[in-house]
Amino acid sequence: MLRLLVRGLSYSGSAKALCVEPSTVKYHVINMLQKTGLENKLQPAIAASEAKPVVELAEK
Repeated sequence: MLRLLVRGLSYSGSAKALCVEPSTVKYHVINMLQKTGLENKLQPAIAASEAKPVVELAEK
């Protein structure tokens, strides 16, 4: 889900990519925002694009 947010896809675009309903995507995005304390779907996308991939961190 986070990768799709980083790519800037809409709920319907993300739903098509995942073969689910847009309401399912919206549910997961809202759940992620509540757990992280963020306010909109742009914030986790920005944070993810600025963070180092887990693979890079594991290699150090």
